Amino acid sequence: MKMQKTSIVIAAGILFFSAGCGHHGAGQLEKKLDELSKQLPDSVGAGIVLVSMEYVPKENSVVFTYRTDEDIYNMSELQSGMSKEFAEYYYHNFAERELMEEILSADCGIKLIFRGSISGAQSKLNLSCEELRTVASKDPLTFDGGGSEEQELEDIVAFSNTLCPVDLDGEDLVLGSVTMEDMYVVHNIEYNDSVYNFASADTAMLAGSLRQSLTEEFASEGGREKGRLLKSLGYGIKYRYCGQESTDTLEITINQPI
Repeated sequence: MKMQKTSIVIAAGILFFSAGCGHHGAGQLEKKLDELSKQLPDSVGAGIVLVSMEYVPKENSVVFTYRTDEDIYNMSELQSGMSKEFAEYYYHNFAERELMEEILSADCGIKLIFRGSISGAQSKLNLSCEELRTVASKDPLTFDGGGSEEQELEDIVAFSNTLCPVDLDGEDLVLGSVTMEDMYVVHNIEYNDSVYNFASADTAMLAGSLRQSLTEEFASEGGREKGRLLKSLGYGIKYRYCGQESTDTLEITINQPI
């Protein structure tokens, strides 16, 4: 059986860094960006690495550039996911709150650049100062002004689906969707029967690897809030592997506590 890319499978639940920014406090802002840039590159998980952040006076924007693993992401599909919902999700999951405040007080916009690791192709999202403030005014739990943890989890799942399908191993292993079923977040993954043989997989070993990867993800800056949310609601995680031709199905269940 082909080696399972369990760290790639974890990419289904995606949490990105976020940002916000402007003119009046640009000097202090640049100083903060220079300080944080010393910590780069920094992996934010799921094949995404923040490689640079800089204030560009000509654009009055802070530009965040990410190296994006093209073994996981299709760049054109990623561009199609650069939506209003993506911007709101990105903003409200930003780890550096102090930088966020300085960006907002400086009255700038932001630009996100996701650059393919192989082709160099880019997916971009621009937010003006006015657009950024509109995003900032939304409730951090739900983007439509709600506030329940259940709704927040639904928003995360909905956002994850805007990025699907995700090629985890070319066309041989594809994340088709993420769903919420009976107190589980389910990652629905299709596999090429001629390449993968999940029928003979060591399910205990695969489950152990997935649990370890989730534990590491939820301990990270980017995944901590999602881990807290799942634990608070009592949701587990399932990975459902379905053959593209045989439709044979294998489910790996990860229960709380994770």
